[in-house]
Amino acid sequence: MTAGRVIRSLATPGTAISGIDIDGSDAWIADNDTVRIYQVDLDTGRTLRSFPAPVGDPVGIALDGRALWTASATIQTIYLLDRVTGQVIHTIAAPSTSPRQLFFDGRSLWHVERGTNQTHQIDPVTGRVIRSFDSPTTNVGGLSGDTRTLWMIDRISKLVTQVDRRTGRVIRSFATPGSNPVGAALDDAHLWVGDITTGLIYQIALT
Repeated sequence: MTAGRVIRSLATPGTAISGIDIDGSDAWIADNDTVRIYQVDLDTGRTLRSFPAPVGDPVGIALDGRALWTASATIQTIYLLDRVTGQVIHTIAAPSTSPRQLFFDGRSLWHVERGTNQTHQIDPVTGRVIRSFDSPTTNVGGLSGDTRTLWMIDRISKLVTQVDRRTGRVIRSFATPGSNPVGAALDDAHLWVGDITTGLIYQIALT
């Protein structure tokens, strides 16, 4: 098996995916054109529910137990939403002028920004920045992670890059399956990557 090889793909429910995360058999997808957040069955591609995003420019999805995080690309705010109703539970200020993708590791929220090309580890209660390092890519369009590393998608180079989340050191990179990649999410052994041009989310091999 080759890293980056497409295992399968599903059509996105909207026309401009802007974030994705995976919860067991379901995907949660933010879409910038429809300004909605969707819960999608990964086996069938069927939309299980959707609700309006709290802002007109949602970017990133990060699941947090019974809630989920999303950000605004323009008003420097990160929102915690109820996964059933979409109601805003909590907000924190983004530590950047151009927020992009999010990943929640169970304790901390990870956030990438476009303006200064930084990756931040954030306290999800207070918004305090715990640590920051330079992102290895110039236009991060997707973010996910595991216990030791982060996975980033670059929209310009069209690469998936794995980095050490303590230091930002690049571990490896390989090509994305689409030409306009946005959104990244890990399942048990694979990475899901969205693409605006094809309107698909791809499950890809990591080894």
